[in-house]
Amino acid sequence: MIAKGKLFVVSAPSGSGKSTLIKALLKDKRVHNLVYAVSHTSRRPRPGEIDGEDYVFVSPEDFRAMIVNGEFLEWTKTYDYYYGTSAKRIMLQLDYGYNVITDVDVVGAKAIRDLFPEAILIFISVPSFKILKERLSRRATETLKDEEKRLAKARSEVAEIEVFDFLIVNDDMEKALSELVEVINTGEGPRAPSKEELWEEFFKC
Repeated sequence: MIAKGKLFVVSAPSGSGKSTLIKALLKDKRVHNLVYAVSHTSRRPRPGEIDGEDYVFVSPEDFRAMIVNGEFLEWTKTYDYYYGTSAKRIMLQLDYGYNVITDVDVVGAKAIRDLFPEAILIFISVPSFKILKERLSRRATETLKDEEKRLAKARSEVAEIEVFDFLIVNDDMEKALSELVEVINTGEGPRAPSKEELWEEFFKC
């Protein structure tokens, strides 16, 4: 009998390097039997994004039809776009013994935790709000209005840290990757602090 896989849920404020870390993790030879659950979204692809690899890109109309049909494990509307995780795809992967990592926002992570209490929740952050703002400005992929929305959302996401099992601060890419590998392979790593502790650290400058 095949042992059921584990579900790892990763959340982070935009600009924290979450996507880069996950891509590096999936290529890391220290990790085995790990697959990525590609989310659906109604937004358009950014430069370099590939349909079916980064996201499954669908129209807003098709996404709403999938909601009605109950096809998502979780879904949300963020920055005027829909994002969702296919329930069928994840359940099949877990049943076949694969460990699955999925990339969702904090609302989605909380929804998955309610349905799968055994899911392992990982929050990725940058050292400070100031650094996050600088990263978003350098990225230059959104309008100023969208950037302000993401910064406001980052504040609310940090306030939800106690929902998560682990916190990885992405200040040094290799260090953050090693910590993420440790969590995936052993279920051990830097535990999430209290909201007060992270809040003080995140907004210290």
